[in-house]
Parts: sequence; C-alpha cells; structure tokens
Amino acid sequence: MAQSPEEHASTSEIIRYDLGWNAINALLRSGRSLSGHERNCCFLNTGGVRFANVSAATGLDFMDDGRVLSLADWDYDGDVDLWIANRSGPQVRYVRNELEGEQHYVAVKLEGVNCNRDAIGARVVVIDDLGNKQLQTLRAGEGYLSQSTKWMHFGLGVARQIEKLIVFWPNGQRQAFVNLEPDRFYQVVEGQESVDVWQVPQEFRELKPAEFSAPPISDKARIVLLNPIPLPSWEAKSLQGEPVPLTSPGERPRLVNLWASWCQPCLSELTEWKRQADRLSDAGVEVITINVDQENHAVNGPQSKVVSLLTEMDLPFRNGWGTERLATQFDVVQRSLLSRQRPLPMPSSFLIDQQGRLRVVYKGPVSVDTILSDSELLDSTRQQVLAAAIPFPGRWLLRPSGSTPLNIALKLVDGDRSDEAQKYIQELVRHRQEQPEYLSAGLLNLLGAISLDKREFRQAAEAFTLALELEPENRQAHIELGGVLLGFNKGQAAAPHFEVALGTNPKDPELRYKLGLARLQMGDLSKAEQDMRQVLTLREDALAHWQLGAINLALGKIENSIRAYEEAIAIRPELMRSANDLAWLLATMDDDELRNGQRAVQIAEHVCQQSDDPTANELDTLAAAYAEVGQFIKAVEFASQAVQLAGQSGGPALVKPIEDRLRLYRQKKAYRNSFN
Repeated sequence: MAQSPEEHASTSEIIRYDLGWNAINALLRSGRSLSGHERNCCFLNTGGVRFANVSAATGLDFMDDGRVLSLADWDYDGDVDLWIANRSGPQVRYVRNELEGEQHYVAVKLEGVNCNRDAIGARVVVIDDLGNKQLQTLRAGEGYLSQSTKWMHFGLGVARQIEKLIVFWPNGQRQAFVNLEPDRFYQVVEGQESVDVWQVPQEFRELKPAEFSAPPISDKARIVLLNPIPLPSWEAKSLQGEPVPLTSPGERPRLVNLWASWCQPCLSELTEWKRQADRLSDAGVEVITINVDQENHAVNGPQSKVVSLLTEMDLPFRNGWGTERLATQFDVVQRSLLSRQRPLPMPSSFLIDQQGRLRVVYKGPVSVDTILSDSELLDSTRQQVLAAAIPFPGRWLLRPSGSTPLNIALKLVDGDRSDEAQKYIQELVRHRQEQPEYLSAGLLNLLGAISLDKREFRQAAEAFTLALELEPENRQAHIELGGVLLGFNKGQAAAPHFEVALGTNPKDPELRYKLGLARLQMGDLSKAEQDMRQVLTLREDALAHWQLGAINLALGKIENSIRAYEEAIAIRPELMRSANDLAWLLATMDDDELRNGQRAVQIAEHVCQQSDDPTANELDTLAAAYAEVGQFIKAVEFASQAVQLAGQSGGPALVKPIEDRLRLYRQKKAYRNSFN
C-alpha cells in the first residue's frame, strides 16, 4: 500500500524554532534593547491632518527601553499624568503633567448595574458648547500589559459648558445628561437619572520628583551554586604540552583560574594568591591557572611573553594553556547559571569539588579569604549553602531549586554546541548508577532530540525510553518515542505511546494522525480509518485524507478511496507527486462510471515528470493510463521500460504481471482490475 511522504514538523525544526526565541531572549538578558535604545516619542494632535512631534519639548524622550504606558489624572488636577514601565531601569516612571493654561476638562467614571459592574465596552460621547464631539470606549486594557484608569478623561479646551453627555451601556441601553459643568469628576450609575459629582480627596499624598541615578554596572560577582553540578570532562595543556584535567574527579578541591597577560587585575590577583599560597595549600585547595592569551598559544620556548611572565612571577601553582574553546566552555557554564547574560570577564575562577562538580563561580578578582570560606561550604548542608548564597537576609516564600545539568546542556545547544551537549548528557547516563540525581526526563528528552536532529534514531529511542523509566507519564517522551518507533515501522509498539499522550489532550490532531498511522502499520484498518476521520473533525488535513484513500483502497471501498485522494490533492496539490495509487485506480478499475482515463494520464504524467528516476511501478501506471485513453503506442513504450526496470530490481513475480499487461496493449486492449 503506497503512502505519501509526510511533511509534519520534525523535532529538529521544533528545536530550531525554540532556539530562535532563545536567541532573542538571550539578547535581552545581555542588556540589549528590542527598540535599539531609541528615545521615546510623543506626538501632539494639532487638530488638523498632521501630528506634531513634541518628544523633546515635553521631556518625554527618555532613552528607556519603554514597554508600558498607562494614563491617569494621578493628582486630580484635571490633566492626564503618565505611568511608564520599562524592561530595564528605571522600571517605573511617574511623569506628572505640569503644563499651564486655562484649559477645561471633564472626567467620567461608569458603574454598571445590569451590565458588567465595570461597564467594560461602554461608549461615552461628550458634546461641548462649541459643538465639539468626543467619543471614548471603556476598555479592559490599554496597550501592551497595561491598564489605564477607569476615569474617562475628556479635554474640553476653552469650552465652558457640556451640552450633552451620552452613555451607551454594553447591554444596549442609552442614557443622556445635559448642561453639566466642566472641571468636575462625575460618577454615572447605570439607570440612575442624574450624575453624582465626585469630590477630590482633601488629603492626597503628592509624589515628589527625584533624579534618577543608575547604579554602576559591574561584571564582578560571586555565584554560589545551590546544587553541585557535574561538569563535562574538560582539560587544558601544561606549558610542556601535557594534558591538565580540570573537571574530572580528584583527591582535593581545585580552583581553576582563567587569566590573560594584558589583564592587570589578573596579575594583581595571582600575585596576592602567591603571597598566601600556604593558606590555600593548607586548606586543601589546588590552584590551576590557565592562560587564555590566544596570540601566544602557538609560541613555544622561553621567549614567549606569557612564559617569560610566568617565570618572572614564579607562581607556586599548576599553570597551563587554555584555548578559546575552553574559555567559551566555561563561559557557557556561567551563562547557564544566571538570567543576566554577560560575557565572562577576566579574571574568572571556578571552585570545583573532589567529585568534579562545580560549586562556586567568581567573576572578577576574588580574595583568598573568600576562597577559603567557600571551600568550607563543600561539606556543608544545603541549608548552609543557601544561607551563604543569598546576598541579603530574608525569608523565602518558595525555596529556589537551583541550577541543573539541563541548564548547561541547553546553553550548549543554544551556542550551537549540540555535539558537546550530547557527549555531556551521555556521560551523565553512563554514571547514572553512582549519581542518579543528575538525570531527569527533561535532560533525556533533550538528548533524544539532539539524536533525532542528527538522525541517530536508535540512540534517540534509547534516550526517550530511559526518560520514561524515570518519569513514566512524561508526555513529551511518549510522543517522541512513538514517533521514532513509527519511523521504524513498529506501529504495534508506537500506538500505546500515542494513546498515553492523547489521554491528556484527546483533541490533538497531530497525535491522532500518528496513532492512525501506527494502527495502519498494525493492519487495524478499521481503527485507523476512525482515527483519520477524527483528525478531519479537528482540522482540514490533506495527509489524513490521503491515508483514508489508502485505507479505503485496502478495504475495497474504491469510490471512497478516489474521493479521499482527490480531496487530499485539492488541499495540497504537491501530493500529486505521490499520487500513483490514484492514477492506477482511475486507469484500471472495472467500474465504467468511476474510471477516468484522462485524469489518470494527467496524474501519472505528473508523477513521472517529478521523479528523476521513475520506478517500474510508476511507469506501469503511466502505461495503463495511456492504454485507457487509446494511446497504445505510448502504453507499449512505457510498459516495456517498466518490464526492463522490474527485471533489474525484482524477480519474475514482479516482471510477469507487467508483461501480461504489455501483451494486452499490443493487442490494443486496456487493462481492467476488479480490486476485489
């Protein structure tokens, strides 16, 4: 039974889509702006066809990364003030309107009785004594993530009387009020014949202006990990070119320091560490300094600037070279720990315990006292580590969970280092007996997704299977494992996984379609047909129509099969490239009313034209179509080609039926098939 190629989104496409959004969010977390640090704009309605740009004149042209604008007469003085929220600091600004003038206003607040209490959806029309008409609609939101005041403010200019105020309530009711005084706050209750004047509070706490002073930005930080995280196996090179393990388990904790010869803070830090080397040694901390001067790494011999510098400093530590790749790997680790994404500064240091697990990260110089204090945390309880990690006292509402290996693996994938992420997770899998706490279904699903992206299907199946051992109800693992098994033509094994996934969302058309494919592979045509029809109740799906065509063909429901194939092609014309079954039906069926030779020729020609190397089956179909319309010379030509190809690729069982049809065409007879 021929099946069309499926073009549903693959896991790799999903990963790339997620990575695209991750890249945008990474830019924001690194301090970038979606608006490119453009100044805010403010435009004035001049009453004509154009607006005037008054951004600078009003003082509203802040360089903030603005997101939210809310309007309110905050000080009840008759003009509208602004609240502005920004993605970065200052996160909130209150901008008080102090424009002077003899302008008038009216403010209206609605209260629904028969409609919703907030009167959302109501429209208010104000007509002043100069004939000006203004209309506002009361909405539940004002722009992006914002809600302005429920007071509807109307600027009246120099008008001194409100001729009419009309309220159109959301339920269709209409009320009108005449001869209202300006410069008032009116409360209007649905159905009440008159309006109430609302009195401005006598005691109102005025907000005083303040100068905004941004705190200094520094990349220096001390990051105590709440959970120890095993690191990938990384190493540097000694000055003699021998490997220096950095993250593998060892006899004592190690402090890995990245430094550069051009970095004065690096040199000062190393000098201070040298002075207190005995204290570090007595505490059992091994210091490994790794130089990351890229331009000097290819230079060998005592004339190297860095070698000379190390000789001059005479550091009592293990010293080595680090490649740009190594520095980037440590940068990936520190980025996986923090929301704020900043480059790894020089110097930076990493405190790693005896099990090869990262415990503390130091961005910028760090004192020996801090290192020694933190080394005592390696054997502390989680509560003690948590207390040492937070920069200020307080009480937790929810205790933070801390980072996990999944954070590192995801960050490696984000950095286009999927191979490293895969090796890292595989290493954790190999050691799952000793350290089972580091594996999670999410981590294994990521491993499976990476393997799928590399078309390593068996490895992907193993990862998703292990994910289900850890978390039997993990929906994503069921979906992905079912998809892999489906690709292996193991519908019997795939179907239960799709059934579990559908249990939480029975109306997922994609999963219902895949379950139908699994049942089709099992030979359960009746249930497969039900699944495909259910897909079509959820969405218009060309492939579901296509599979219904194949199912009905197998069930001998020829008319239904033709109809389903044609509906599929109508939705997605490109499926004609795989429409050989439909062309065969239209060319050879023994039902005179359903047979359609012209349509069969059209489809069969298209199928063969789209194929660089048509198969014997496709040429056989084209020959049958030509015979049906009486073009027997072409029928003989293509049937002969089909016989030749069949002889090269198959045995007598494949060749003989085509030869039988070829004899019919030479006798100027078309081929008929009862499909029973």
